[in-house]
Amino acid sequence: MSRPGPRPGAGATRYLAGAACISIQPLLLNALGIPVLAYIIRSLGPSAYGQFAVASSLTATFSFLTNLGLRGTFVRSVACEPESAPRAMAEQLGLRGLLGGMAAVAALLTAACLGYSPVILRCTAIAAVGLIFTTLATTAGDLFQALHRLPVLATVNMVAGLMLTTASVVAVWMKTGPVGLSVAYLLGPVTAAVLSLALVQHRYFPVRLRWAPRRFRDLIAGSRYFMAQNIFVLDANAEMLLVPKLVGVSQFGLFSAGTMLVGRLMTIPDGLGTAFYPAMAQSYPRGREVASREAARCLSLTLLVCAPLVVLAYSCAGAIASILFPAQADVCRQIICLTMWALPLAGIDHIMSQALNAAGRDAAQARLSALAGACSLPLTVAFVARLGLIGACWSYVLRFAIRIAFRVPCFLQAFYPVLSRLPLARILACNGVMAALMWAAHPAISALMSGAPLAVGSGRWLPALTALLVEGSLGMLGYGGALIALRVFVVADVARLLRSSRRLAS
Repeated sequence: MSRPGPRPGAGATRYLAGAACISIQPLLLNALGIPVLAYIIRSLGPSAYGQFAVASSLTATFSFLTNLGLRGTFVRSVACEPESAPRAMAEQLGLRGLLGGMAAVAALLTAACLGYSPVILRCTAIAAVGLIFTTLATTAGDLFQALHRLPVLATVNMVAGLMLTTASVVAVWMKTGPVGLSVAYLLGPVTAAVLSLALVQHRYFPVRLRWAPRRFRDLIAGSRYFMAQNIFVLDANAEMLLVPKLVGVSQFGLFSAGTMLVGRLMTIPDGLGTAFYPAMAQSYPRGREVASREAARCLSLTLLVCAPLVVLAYSCAGAIASILFPAQADVCRQIICLTMWALPLAGIDHIMSQALNAAGRDAAQARLSALAGACSLPLTVAFVARLGLIGACWSYVLRFAIRIAFRVPCFLQAFYPVLSRLPLARILACNGVMAALMWAAHPAISALMSGAPLAVGSGRWLPALTALLVEGSLGMLGYGGALIALRVFVVADVARLLRSSRRLAS
């Protein structure tokens, strides 16, 4: 009998439950947000939505300036020394507040230098203000992460997300255009900042802002390798900067909407990394064997969750594309199907990066990020310039593969024998079972629900979407059964995780 893959022990279920909280929360919010975003895109149209998306991407490009690597060192230090949290938090608020203002100015100046329209400039200015509030909210969120209070962080994010979603629907319904939508999106980070800082004040310690330039210099120096990692992964936003200039704002709106699904699902590996980063930082000093077990567990869970989502995306891509852009559904569907392959690759890359940082290999990470960025950025420019939207999709996926290739040697050196613990072949086999089951059931389900091959069109949305739901549910049942049959995950693990989740929530 084959050896089971890494499974959560009694001590690990706390982190798994935290990962579930921080990952499921954005998925629930996205379940509401995706139909709302579809309404926004259809109401604004590709051009107006493209203007909003350009402003958002410009602001996101400069978000690395808001922390300069400070987040990784802050979480790691507080996780290892919780008594230092009050002073560290005060220093972080002072320094990151300053950096947030600098990032906002840089985004606005860049928009002006690129010669964008007045509408995009106004949207960028509003989004830049939101970036400052986001910086304050993430500082408090990093504290919750370090103290293993992920349900608190998930609750804050849920409330802020619901406020943002409601306000955006009202803004579009009132026909306020891209500028009004930007104002509505400002409500999310404002709510998150106010609520999270209030919770810190009420539950932990008084919130203070410390202004200490010399100490700020020391903090930035201590985070220089984390900062280098952030700078050298600026290619992550290369498509967002290149597509509107090389292909046009309207086509960028199509690309932005097509990558919406994979972008929102990125919260899953991010949630797992957020939950396990403090655990890995605490486990590595106890020995390579313990750290290897934690890293293998997190990698396995990431693949276990992300891989089947690619299968599901291929099933529902046509429906999503028809809802978002009925006139350009084929192109949008192709974008969704291509870019979804980035999800498992991004998950592996993110977990490897978090594990190496937790192990104190941030200097090596900086060098590897520089090499990966030097390879992927020219590739992105060439693909977008030559192939347009499809080239942007391919570069979006290949970027993560390049990063993984550069990180693998260092990762194996730090966490050997991590690969021997990964049930990779069995996870892939389970996804094969899921895909085969959905493919075999597709004609029958489509005929039963709509009497014809599945397509989302006028008057057929309800039966078509019902068929997708049935097909996806059948595939997930087959996937879960295959996981248990191949002993990737056993029933006792599920029961233990559910018990830990209930205790953590209470």
